[in-house]
Amino acid sequence: MVTLAFVLAVRCGVKFVDVNAQISSAKSLLSSFGVKGPFRLQQLNLPPNGAMAEGDVVLTDGQRNTYTARFSAATGTIYTLCLGSWPNMSHGFNSHPIQDPRIEKKVQSWARRLCRNEEIRLDNLSADGNGHGEAVFSILKNGYPIIGANACNCVVEFTLPDGRFISFVVRNDPPPVDSRPPVLKEADAIKTFQRVYTFDIATRALEEHGWKLTYKLMSAPTIGYYLLEGQRVAHLVWRVPYMGYRNVGYAVQGGSNAMLIDAIDGKVIPTKTVP
Repeated sequence: MVTLAFVLAVRCGVKFVDVNAQISSAKSLLSSFGVKGPFRLQQLNLPPNGAMAEGDVVLTDGQRNTYTARFSAATGTIYTLCLGSWPNMSHGFNSHPIQDPRIEKKVQSWARRLCRNEEIRLDNLSADGNGHGEAVFSILKNGYPIIGANACNCVVEFTLPDGRFISFVVRNDPPPVDSRPPVLKEADAIKTFQRVYTFDIATRALEEHGWKLTYKLMSAPTIGYYLLEGQRVAHLVWRVPYMGYRNVGYAVQGGSNAMLIDAIDGKVIPTKTVP
């Protein structure tokens, strides 16, 4: 069946993205993931041409399982496909790494297809206590990931131990990047963070508010491209995550934060939110 909204829009002469392309793409993806057909169209929900929205295609497979593919109205590219109506990307309890070459090879092939010609890196392959597996891939530029709010990645969910496809979500619209290689090393990034925190942030807090600030590094710094608000080109940065503590006299308050340090010139990059 086709939704009434789609039928009425067609009668009114509203233009849409290529319907056949969306349906064919969804069927092709399901086939490549090992889902058995024949696939039957159940529903179309497509936005008008130029609308800032998304559309979806609902299909059933040979066993009458329902799959939903959602795509961007701007590009027509499918960015999520799942068993059911919406992917459940929350991993269950007792998560632990998967060490299964067969599963790894399968999800690698899925990610390469989803990310087309982009360079990818498998960051996490894990299972939970509910019989679900999850693979998380970063999409790289010049060997480095996009980090922050504009992170580009691919997350695939599957059953265990058989490795049947459940869902994917892919964000693969990386911004242009400054391709210069890094100058600052990880150790130098840590030293810059320590200096700025101690002699700038902590000193100013003590002088202005009487607060005593301390910190604890949460993990090793990571390097990647970060797109600052209002800019078009992402720059290579070191992200130094830390837990900051503030002694205000009657209590000690704490919270997680991170500092961005330009990997080219070594300067601290100010951000309005936690990067």
